[in-house]
Amino acid sequence: MTMGRVPAVANPDEFRAWVTEQSRKEFQQQSVEKELLVEPIGKGDVHGSQVCATDRAPKPDEYKYVCQGIFTHEGAALIFTMLYNDSGKEDAKQALAALDALQFTQGT
Repeated sequence: MTMGRVPAVANPDEFRAWVTEQSRKEFQQQSVEKELLVEPIGKGDVHGSQVCATDRAPKPDEYKYVCQGIFTHEGAALIFTMLYNDSGKEDAKQALAALDALQFTQGT
């Protein structure tokens, strides 16, 4: 995970779309799926999107699955990448559900 700011000159919706589109293009080259869908994620005023793919031919030291996404809230941005194999599917599903419930709070 990487936490940062949406660029000051960027619209948060457009920035999210750009980040996930870059991931989609990169993953599409090697994915089993013919078409990769960008899915909305997040709840309330936390908006996000993600794209997931299955590697067509992972090398022995690589992962079979990847999900990458971004959440934004009031200028803050959190970008995540999740890599896993078949044995980690349930853990990845739980981690994605936890991320989908993400809330941003103001520090004091």
